[in-house]
Amino acid sequence: MQSWVQTAYRHLCEKRPWAWLRAEAEFLIDNQRTGTVTATYKSATIQGVGLTFVAADVGRQFRVATSGSPVYTITAVDLALNRATIDRLFGGTTATAQSATILDAYVTLPVDFGRFIAVLDPHNGWRLQIWETDDELNARDAQRSSTGNAFALVSRRLSSLAATTGQVQYELWPYQTTQHNYPYFYVRRPEILGPSQLLPGLLAHRGDILQLGAIAECCDWPGPDAEHRNPYYNQVLARMKRDQFISEINQLEIRDEEVYLTWLSTALERYSWAPYDSNFMQNHDTGWIGQTW
Repeated sequence: MQSWVQTAYRHLCEKRPWAWLRAEAEFLIDNQRTGTVTATYKSATIQGVGLTFVAADVGRQFRVATSGSPVYTITAVDLALNRATIDRLFGGTTATAQSATILDAYVTLPVDFGRFIAVLDPHNGWRLQIWETDDELNARDAQRSSTGNAFALVSRRLSSLAATTGQVQYELWPYQTTQHNYPYFYVRRPEILGPSQLLPGLLAHRGDILQLGAIAECCDWPGPDAEHRNPYYNQVLARMKRDQFISEINQLEIRDEEVYLTWLSTALERYSWAPYDSNFMQNHDTGWIGQTW
């Protein structure tokens, strides 16, 4: 029964960005550090020379100053030997005491991340673009040579770092080299409901909706095998309960829309993205969807 309730809850959560699924967090970007290192071709070990590695460097990015140098992620640091391990073998030319940089080029999202609502740059007064793909960025800046005020989060891949394995990762572009913060709002993935867990949001007083969905799942399950049939298996009843379940969700959706308006903002994309800031909008008659009044 618990698995059927969980299935009903998942189906309900997929219907819309419910108020209880909205969450907020912040990307914290530290200043980049530069110095010299010894990097060896086909080795994942980087030896610090004029650059001192610290424990907090794990998860940050590393690159040498050579033009077109790839970006690597630091996976481990040996403080005693002042060495760092990168996530793959170094592909550049072996060199002693060559210039290198440690920076935050990638950001990792929380475990419950579902999708972005908005990512803000409060210092520059704009929203970051969140629709650009890594393929587009590879064509635009294959060398990743651009630095300065970031205005895009670019889809990358799931993190392979031990502490964040499988979590969603994005690339911040252009690379932000000075301390910066980016508050962001997102829709989280629904949690796994526990036996004694209080239902979230508007569901707190409407547990009967999940019961309807669970009953529909139960009536649609024939049983484990022919000899152990589910006595409640009835596809006609399952269809009726599922229709009731959907009807109740639709009513709940109207109530949730009264908490946080989403239908209108989804239909009308009203506001500018980076690099157009708030000051630009305040001094230009942009209107809605780029139309003047």
